[in-house]
Amino acid sequence: MKKFIELIINLNIMKSIQYTLKYRRKFYVYRKNKTKIYSHGKVQGKGMIIVGRPYTDCNIGGGTFLIRNNAELEVEECLASGANCQICVEEGAKLKVGNAFLNRDTKIYCSKEIIMGKHVAISEGVIIRDSDVHDIIKEGIKQENTKPIHIQDNVWIGMDAIILKGVTIGEGSVIGAASVVTRNVPPKSLVVGNPAKIIKENIEWRE
Repeated sequence: MKKFIELIINLNIMKSIQYTLKYRRKFYVYRKNKTKIYSHGKVQGKGMIIVGRPYTDCNIGGGTFLIRNNAELEVEECLASGANCQICVEEGAKLKVGNAFLNRDTKIYCSKEIIMGKHVAISEGVIIRDSDVHDIIKEGIKQENTKPIHIQDNVWIGMDAIILKGVTIGEGSVIGAASVVTRNVPPKSLVVGNPAKIIKENIEWRE
């Protein structure tokens, strides 16, 4: 009963019902989040979506959940974000999720394509961005500033890590806290540092 009362107090009831009915899935939107799915934004798949769930006695608000026109969010099983997360899928971009948990203060900015597999655990303060946003010109030629990010199954990303454009993180890998990932990570690898480097191979991790 206590958990049910906390849910009712913290939940944005109207928006949760609206999105649940419109997108035919369990959709929980918590209070203090700026949530907008544009009229031509798409929400695909049948997975549950949780937006901005607070911790008990730690209700930090101010998160953003934004799906722009002609953008697509596809959730196969579940996308659960904690308090104060920023999830923005820009026009023409696609964010695809198998099953992922985003701890508080995580930021995902999708300008082209970000794909996450199943059992992806993302610690607090992580930034995942598939674009540099601003152009870089070298010898008069504009460099490519947006490339897809692929995060495979069973990946753990430590707190305050940064995942940059064009990166594939292999299945079963661990990204150490405060690491900056600028290149592909092989499966079952532990990487740390800025830029992130492999320090252990053939690892396993458990919750």
